[in-house]
Amino acid sequence: MGKEIFTIVCPTKSLKKPLSGLIIDMGRKIASIRTDGDTSRILVDTTEGADGMVEIIFEVT
Repeated sequence: MGKEIFTIVCPTKSLKKPLSGLIIDMGRKIASIRTDGDTSRILVDTTEGADGMVEIIFEVT
């Protein structure tokens, strides 16, 4: 199977940093974003915008 790329935008204040363990419910797809060691295969990048929103781009392999 190929990779699936998702992008979500949510308020920065709703996120706990680090992002390890964050659960995102995307309809039928539920992804756990982890940033530690061998389990970092999902998280790709995070950028925080000036409007207080954070854009999370991640892939599920």
